[in-house]
Amino acid sequence: MKNFENDIYTNLPPVLREVTEPFEGYEKDLILLSSLGVVSVCLPNITGCYFGKKVYPNLYVIIIAPPASGKGIIDFSRILIEKVHSSIVIQSMAESKSCKEEKKKSKDKDYSDCPKAILKVIPGNISVSNLYQRLNDSKHGSVIIESKADTVSSMFNQEWGNMSELLRKAFHHEKLSLSRKTNDEYIEVNEPILSIVLTGTADQLKPLLRSRENGLFSRFLFYSFQDTLTFNDPFASVTYDYTRIFQVAGESIYYMYMILECVSEEIEITLSDKQKEFFNEKFSEFQEKVNKKLEQEFTANLRRMGLIMYKLCMIFTVLRNKDHISELTSITCSDQDFENAFRIINVLLFHSEEVFTNFESLNISDTDRAILNKLPDEFESSEFIRICNESGYADRSCRSRLKI
Repeated sequence: MKNFENDIYTNLPPVLREVTEPFEGYEKDLILLSSLGVVSVCLPNITGCYFGKKVYPNLYVIIIAPPASGKGIIDFSRILIEKVHSSIVIQSMAESKSCKEEKKKSKDKDYSDCPKAILKVIPGNISVSNLYQRLNDSKHGSVIIESKADTVSSMFNQEWGNMSELLRKAFHHEKLSLSRKTNDEYIEVNEPILSIVLTGTADQLKPLLRSRENGLFSRFLFYSFQDTLTFNDPFASVTYDYTRIFQVAGESIYYMYMILECVSEEIEITLSDKQKEFFNEKFSEFQEKVNKKLEQEFTANLRRMGLIMYKLCMIFTVLRNKDHISELTSITCSDQDFENAFRIINVLLFHSEEVFTNFESLNISDTDRAILNKLPDEFESSEFIRICNESGYADRSCRSRLKI
């Protein structure tokens, strides 16, 4: 699979350069993408305009790799938001406690209008109605971070239609509403803001997204890699204290968050005329490539990748200008950050194409995949059965596989 080139990292804003610097190869890419997903929900009052609509920097990231391949390294990225999360939880719980104490003094037992605990980091194992409520209570958005995608998949299996609709709408900050007979429940979220960072194996992806054509698939930023099949020494001396590096970066993110939360008006991130021209030219070229090479359904992925690139520009621009961000009401993305965002998207388009093309076969066994790899583009059933027999299957099992 395609990796990010080294000079992409050289040109990152300092805080991202610092957290990715200790890593190499695909681990470096995983840290960058998971950090971008986490930081995307740490930018309150940052907006942009895309197709005439207000957008926020929030990203949906999913990393696909075999079991025990090291993708759990994204857990370091969670540290970037820990101080923001704990600060919001502590403050909201204190406000809730104060409200309830005041009610007790006045002998008012109705606590329904007291503030609720607000979560910046939402657990993946959550019901649809609870997620609606969490997004409604959240002031500047929340993030779901899970290093095991099946945690989220199990939630999807319970109420897939409602959860899929929620995630599709939240990606574009479209109004959400949920009405249920139980307890006469009604929840309305006017402008949902949600980021997602997930890792999982290929066979965990299909239960999560179900289909390439349902709209949820195209909202995710995909990165896929295969294990190098080498055993890493767990006792090797480590020259970096990874946790400390992310804690220091987390302090910086927290300070930036507090400043952005208090600005008097939203800060818009814009592109220069030259950047817009380049953007339209390149994505038109991508569209021509899709028209010739890929299925028409991939167009949705391509077009949303344009929005994702703009969101990357927003994130890079804020991080680049975080030390004086409160003095500004509008910032134009630098050419350096714009080019970096484009080069990242160029790689991610490759990964997205690979996942899209192979999606239907993601949950087949390794043996079945090996059989498929031996087959030519066109073949007779007898040839398939011969190759299938060579892999250890009886004729009956081989014939049943022809129906897959």
